Amino acid sequence: MGSVYKARDTRLGRMVALKVLPPGSMRDERLVKRFQLEARAAAAVTHPNVVAVYDVGEVTLPRSSSFGDESIDLRFLVEELVEGVSLRKLIKQQKLGIPRLIEIATGIAQGLDAAHAKGLVHRDLKPENILVDTQGTAKIADFGLVRWIYPETSASALEGEPLSAALTRTGFVVGTLGYMSPEQAKGDPVGPASDLFVFGILMYEALTGTTPFGRPNIEESFRAILKEDPRPLLELLPEAPPFLSHIVHRCLERDLRRRYDTAAKIVRDLARLKLEMKPERTPRPAVKPERTIATSSRKREFDALLALAAAGAVVLAFFGGFFAGRVGGRPAPAESAAAPLADGFDSAESWVATPVDLPAGVGEAALSAGGERLAFVQKGEGSDGLYVLPLKAGSQPLLIGPGRSPVFTRDGRRVVFSGSGVLEASAEKVEAPVLLVDAGEEPALSPDEKRLAFVRRGRDGAELWLSGRGGEAPARLVSAPGHDLRHPVFIDAERLVVLDVAPGADAAAEVARLFVVSLANPKLVPFDDGRKLDPTNRVALHPEGLLVRTWRDRSTLLVGDRTARRAPFGAGLSTVAVSGDGRLVMTKADGGAVILWRRKGASS
Repeated sequence: MGSVYKARDTRLGRMVALKVLPPGSMRDERLVKRFQLEARAAAAVTHPNVVAVYDVGEVTLPRSSSFGDESIDLRFLVEELVEGVSLRKLIKQQKLGIPRLIEIATGIAQGLDAAHAKGLVHRDLKPENILVDTQGTAKIADFGLVRWIYPETSASALEGEPLSAALTRTGFVVGTLGYMSPEQAKGDPVGPASDLFVFGILMYEALTGTTPFGRPNIEESFRAILKEDPRPLLELLPEAPPFLSHIVHRCLERDLRRRYDTAAKIVRDLARLKLEMKPERTPRPAVKPERTIATSSRKREFDALLALAAAGAVVLAFFGGFFAGRVGGRPAPAESAAAPLADGFDSAESWVATPVDLPAGVGEAALSAGGERLAFVQKGEGSDGLYVLPLKAGSQPLLIGPGRSPVFTRDGRRVVFSGSGVLEASAEKVEAPVLLVDAGEEPALSPDEKRLAFVRRGRDGAELWLSGRGGEAPARLVSAPGHDLRHPVFIDAERLVVLDVAPGADAAAEVARLFVVSLANPKLVPFDDGRKLDPTNRVALHPEGLLVRTWRDRSTLLVGDRTARRAPFGAGLSTVAVSGDGRLVMTKADGGAVILWRRKGASS
């Protein structure tokens, strides 16, 4: 499989790793050129968590050499020399406690993020390809070059051919078979998400000492990867934090739509996990009314507040006046004790339900103010397609382009959405989108459409930003270090609600809680006593309150001034949207059809 030497670069006077590829491994000149291109691409990745490629070259050994009677062309790589041990050795030595593993995993995820940004996919992550230096820094070796360095043992050595056939022919090392994604095992094209699946395998093995898909023979290994769920991590390691189990199992999702789609999101969640595990150094302060969260550097106060809200210890009254113009108000009561809302939400009989024939994989959605149009996101490989469907007989969806998180303008004729930044396009005809804000996501328009709110995310957490309608004069409103803010919605001209996503205390799942931000005094203020909400869909603004989805069963609540009532649209909902006039509600359950609910008596 080639040889690796410790060598000295005589020009620069440094020690390097000299990796000599197997003689004759690339007799095809096209393969040589492709190898050189990928080596140059790997060399372009300069990141502390990726082993650096310094040079690529070749040399012809003459006949008189000890290699035989024929001259041989040797190709080699010059790489960073890492003094340390492999992740495999650390796993065997059982020297990986959970805190240290999280640090190593964070480094691996950061290296993956940097390389994926350059278009490189590793294709054969395994413990042997993760090196940990003497300073404890994890480094990924052979990024994008595995198929060339180890042509007979790389999981993607024969692209386009079912791997089961390739294994039979090449004698693939079965020990590596446990480190591949389902799409890789089927011979499908692989992308960054394939590396993230194997990242989950590495974490699982490092925590438990066992590989989730390792089996004694090829057939059983394939069956495990393609059809068997790994044993729950918490069964093997009960002392592990639930959110750590959530991260690992989300990486191991066979369904690409449920798996992490970027390594940056893994880095974000690992940072959140570290904050969750951080021990308290001082007692928590006594609970005070109207405790708020600082906008930027007051991170300790932010974490303490979220913990108090999760325990139901903070009850704030801020929402009074939302409907009646009052300044005061009482917090919303518990779901079971909620006062009745408007008659229209008392039962499903008050609504007429109409299925809408849309393709599978519909994600986020939005309804125009008058209910004339439905915007929806169609999940796809690589990117999500954003469509607008006029809600009248015989209409066909209009493809806006790649995008997500749509919101309509008041007249319903234009749509603002996330793409490569915050974009705007016509909802009536094919039109090139206009860029409003660079590096922004999940837009929200103020009622007068003079302001635009959006989220920006970084490695340290999320921030809520505000700009003019066209993206001018953007300014940060609030920061949430170690947390994720999602789906802002204006509730009036001067206030927004936003979901803060934090790990649940009693389950390995993402849980959201609702906060309010006043533009006059931008701080994150809890909405109520810490009701747990589903984080994957934006809050829907209704004339009678806010439509939110519960976390545990994902049913819809209509929450208003001193009221919270379960709406009659069913549970297990993945998407909820409402028209501005409140007469039309769109819902979609997991695996179910899109349903439009019209109030009885409302025009079709």
